[in-house]
This record gives sequence, C-alpha cells and structure tokens, in this order.
Amino acid sequence: MMYSIKKYAFHDKIKASDAISKTENFRKFVVLHMIASRDMALESIRKGLTLNGRVDLKDIFFPVPPIYLNALYFSNPEFGIDDIMKILIFVPCKHSKKDMHEVSTYEEMHKMFQESTLPSAFRILQHRDPDILKKFLYYVTGCSYLPNFEMNFSFRITVEFKKGPKQRTHDDLPTSHTCEKIIVFPATVYDNNDETLASKLEKALSYGDSFGFH
Repeated sequence: MMYSIKKYAFHDKIKASDAISKTENFRKFVVLHMIASRDMALESIRKGLTLNGRVDLKDIFFPVPPIYLNALYFSNPEFGIDDIMKILIFVPCKHSKKDMHEVSTYEEMHKMFQESTLPSAFRILQHRDPDILKKFLYYVTGCSYLPNFEMNFSFRITVEFKKGPKQRTHDDLPTSHTCEKIIVFPATVYDNNDETLASKLEKALSYGDSFGFH
C-alpha cells in the first residue's frame, strides 16, 4: 500500500527575507519534519485500521464500552502478587517528632507489613479466591486490571496508614479512594497478623463490590 507524502521545504515556511540564523532555520525544519512524520504515521494507522477507508471505525468500536477497549488494548491480562507489590508506594505515617520511640516502632511495623504481611495476606486470599488481586485493584482504582507499563509507566497505588485509638483502628477495615488510587490501613496494621489482614481485606472488598464500585 503506497501513501503520498507531503514534502516540506524551507521555502514553504521561511521567506528568504527573514533575518534568521542557520540554527533557527534548522530548528524550524526539525519541527516541520516531526509534524510531517506524525501526520504520516497517524494517516497510516487510520488507513490500516479502516482498510484504506472501506471500514468505519465507529462501526467497529461503537458497541464496545471504552473500559473494555482499554482493558483489551492497553492492559496486562495476567499479573501476580509481585506485580501488585511493585506498583505500591508506601507513605510513612505522620508522627509527633517528640516521641522517637513511637516513630521507630511504626517504621519497623510498616516495613514488616510491606515486605511480609501484605504479600502473605494476598497469598492467603488467593487460595480462597483466584480473582482476589483483580478485586483488590477494583477496590482501589476502579479497574480490575493493571495497565500496560509501556503505555502507562507512572501507574502507582499509594498506601497510607491512619493513626487512632488501638482498639478502634484494629476494628477498622482498609478504605480506598479510587480517584486518587489510595488505600488506607490502620497504623497498627493489625499487629502484622496476616490472617487478620486477609480477613479485613476480604470484608472490605466484599463491601465495595456490593455497592457497585466498578
């Protein structure tokens, strides 16, 4: 399939009377060349998808909801616990600088939570429900799949910790903010008990699903 290419010359855009340097000439040429290359690439894609205009893109994609197109073309269909852990950003809990012992204690708890307790809870839940990782993503981001990192390499989930009375925070479930892709755990992280964490996560995900957070 042959495509016509519009050639850009200096004289098309730059008058001889322009008092500009050779460097400026080169810069303008580079910009024009990039625009021409982009237009040519987009035109090639359009013609390829539409069989050179014989097929209407709207007829192909109109019946398909955008969320499924995104999942089909721009996501990783298979992912595991390690993939989830790589996209988590753990934000340190806010402390009073007066109590350095408390700061040290929380730091150790949250490091253990990140390295051991949370992955272990995911493994426990996977034995009960093979789709639990998709449900976790659903609960935190509103999507049940990971994006293709070549298309969206900045995709991350933020993990925060909330301080409060020990008994109340032990009873709290993890909460999420899908617009900002944040999940919040009690600062005590259930004493790093993976079974308790798994139970709390499972309950939180079931509540989110029942309210239709899709």
